[in-house]
Amino acid sequence: MNHTRVENTEFTFEVDEPKRLQAEWRTDDSQPMTIIAALIVIVIAILVILLLYRTRRAFRPKERPAEQTELEKAKSEIERLKKELEELKKASARRKAAPEEQRP
Repeated sequence: MNHTRVENTEFTFEVDEPKRLQAEWRTDDSQPMTIIAALIVIVIAILVILLLYRTRRAFRPKERPAEQTELEKAKSEIERLKKELEELKKASARRKAAPEEQRP
């Protein structure tokens, strides 16, 4: 506990009539309470940041839908053309089979 020593304990004032005075010494607890409150706020803020960091909700760039690269575009075009070629082969095979069925 800190003790402060005051050399001059006298205080002078004038009164118009008799007054009864009583000195009351109190400890000012406002500064320590303010410090404790500030520390609690700091600890809570650190815990929130750690929780967000741990769940990867903070400090993570937003995901963007991936754009097709030129290679992916070419591959999808090749697949489309393969399907179209298969359909043409099937149609050609049907046309060849149709005249053979019509022959007597």
